Amino acid sequence: MELYLARHGHVDYDHSIDLFAASLTELGQTQSLQLAEMCKRLDIRFLISSTMIRAEETANIILAEIPDMTRWDLEEFQAVNVDDLMLDPFGHPVMAQWTEDQVITGQKRAWIRVTAVMPRIEIFMDNYGFERVLIVAHEDVIQMMMLAWHGKDWRSLDECPPLDFGAVTRIVLEDGQAFIGPVNVAPGEL
Repeated sequence: MELYLARHGHVDYDHSIDLFAASLTELGQTQSLQLAEMCKRLDIRFLISSTMIRAEETANIILAEIPDMTRWDLEEFQAVNVDDLMLDPFGHPVMAQWTEDQVITGQKRAWIRVTAVMPRIEIFMDNYGFERVLIVAHEDVIQMMMLAWHGKDWRSLDECPPLDFGAVTRIVLEDGQAFIGPVNVAPGEL
């Protein structure tokens, strides 16, 4: 079973009113088309996307190129956000404005939702015979997934390398083990 974890296409956060509803730039659209070409080349027939706008737009571009692809949108793959603060009345919409305690709470809650859905993906793939999946998500979500496969948790997020917009990481799940390929690779290099 192969999982390709892709960070959504480029977003210009500096010119977005709402960071959580930021749209793809022209570069982000091009990166999404490159992900679609990778899916065609690798015969990836299953697409999972976060439900945040930037990931949805990336997935929409891929699906426009491969309309018969199976798609599954998951809220669990949203980036760490104000909803993870469990109704904290002082939770600012911008994570950069959070206190250290809020960041810890947000990362813990996101960790729980991300790792809880990972086995469901494996079960779904097994049941429906999908050999490969492309997961379009966010930097922190992809990092959490890799940490889980390394036997670590959210407390190790600072150890993770940064991920470029549109970059991909290949994971092979075999006999209960995860083999993590190159991290942060351009879609054309896989």
